Amino acid sequence: SKSCLVDSLNRERLESTDSKLDTYISCVFPQEIVYGLDLGLLIRQSLCSCDNLCPELFRHFCIAFLEAVKPFYARFLEALPTVSDLANAKEDKLLKLWEGLGYYNRVRNMQKAAIQIMEEYNGELPADYEALLSLKGIGNYTAGAIASISFKIPVPAVDGNVLRILTRATEDDTDIMKPAFRKQMEVQLASLMQDAEKFDAQKSGMFNQALMELGAKICIPNGEPLCPQCPWGTFCEARKQNIWKELPVKKKTLKRKIEERTVFVIRKENSIVLNKRPKKGLLAGL
Repeated sequence: SKSCLVDSLNRERLESTDSKLDTYISCVFPQEIVYGLDLGLLIRQSLCSCDNLCPELFRHFCIAFLEAVKPFYARFLEALPTVSDLANAKEDKLLKLWEGLGYYNRVRNMQKAAIQIMEEYNGELPADYEALLSLKGIGNYTAGAIASISFKIPVPAVDGNVLRILTRATEDDTDIMKPAFRKQMEVQLASLMQDAEKFDAQKSGMFNQALMELGAKICIPNGEPLCPQCPWGTFCEARKQNIWKELPVKKKTLKRKIEERTVFVIRKENSIVLNKRPKKGLLAGL
């Protein structure tokens, strides 16, 4: 039961951040998620469960890139519903569909990945974590999300939300921008998820989404966390010591370089002169 879980946590006297994290992971996650207790609002269905939008696994591939832009996601899939369509799309059409969605290099990488899928995997998204990592533009987080949600592979998907809740729960003041720290969290979560005696691999996607939702909806990035609603509230060190404002530690990055440029707008009646930029460099291909 939850009360027994809390009692067992309260009995633990942890001496280091690593041992704290190990204990929280080994005690809390299997009880709350692996054994199927109801997490309420912590586990929400993502777009990945909206089968009426697109029944193909291609839907999961796209969603990892477009999770925050549902209307554009729908428009994108309507125009390019399959991996083959994306692989064979003309660049002008591709960039037009991506208009307003941010860096154009992302959709270029999506197309390169689609071409890889067609050439190396017979048009099927590979059901393998390492193979997913080999696709252009896909990193550890995206590969973990696709592998766990689409294929039930027990691998973590560590994003900023996950790092925030783990560092607050364990009072860890390590800079979360350090790649080594992110890797450490991935290794520890993977160790739990790949323990067949404690973890049900069929719940891998639910597990990762629950962690993300806890950070996105409860232990929020901007503003005061909703601690009274948090299932981790009884053992969260940041809440106990009221230091949530100090965690996670995120060192400031270097200031962006500001460059002065001269821009000419050449008009003739209702027309404007456009010139496409080179494929490499600033604003490539625009």
